[in-house]
Amino acid sequence: MFEQADMERWAQELAAERRIFAPFTELIRRGEPSDRIIVLVRGTVEVILRKERILLTGPTWLGEIGFLGDLPAGADVRTVDEVLVYIVKREEIRRWGRERPESFSAFYTSLSQVAIRRLSGEFHSGYCAVIAHDARKKELLQLIGNNEEFFRRCSLIATASTGLRIEQELNLPVARRALSGPHGGDQEIGALVSRGLVEAVFFYRDPLWAPPHHADVNALIRICELTNVPLATNEATAQLLINGLMQKVSEPG
Repeated sequence: MFEQADMERWAQELAAERRIFAPFTELIRRGEPSDRIIVLVRGTVEVILRKERILLTGPTWLGEIGFLGDLPAGADVRTVDEVLVYIVKREEIRRWGRERPESFSAFYTSLSQVAIRRLSGEFHSGYCAVIAHDARKKELLQLIGNNEEFFRRCSLIATASTGLRIEQELNLPVARRALSGPHGGDQEIGALVSRGLVEAVFFYRDPLWAPPHHADVNALIRICELTNVPLATNEATAQLLINGLMQKVSEPG
């Protein structure tokens, strides 16, 4: 999505401040003025949007929505590991726009495209959703562990407790942790399915228990059927889906 060489070139033309930050450092605080844009060149950060957690890895932009709209920052952003960033202040960008209008136009277009995608929910390309009710979380984790190569290549999105267990027990990064299922996580993922942002859903629901949010569960299954998104609900269908997606990736051309 982003060319690191272009982003570093823009940062250098803007005389941006080059910084290296240690893990767990706050880069952006929700509600603070958006008076700068951050170019994440290397490393990973987590974006906290209320109770949703999103991982972003460089090269990418940070703080673009608030910056373009001249609005307070809408999320907290902190480092996960050591990161290399360039920090560009608004007044430097205005000066650069007057001096280098062609470069500024390309920069502004790239930044605007990122903001539009993220406002629509697209922080990564082609999510694989992994969801499990409590009685079947162990079963889903075993599937993921047995197919680690496949799931490590995916941009994983999971409901809160499922995503946390994947990270803690399997040491696999979850690109996006939605709310828990009973608090709307299934609806969040269903909305992304309806926008064409999810490539596959692995949903290990408990067939012997009616959850309090069963309407959300049924709605997620229904939207997968309507949008023709592959949906696996047990080990047999999940393994067939994984094999099919792996074969698709390995096909030439």
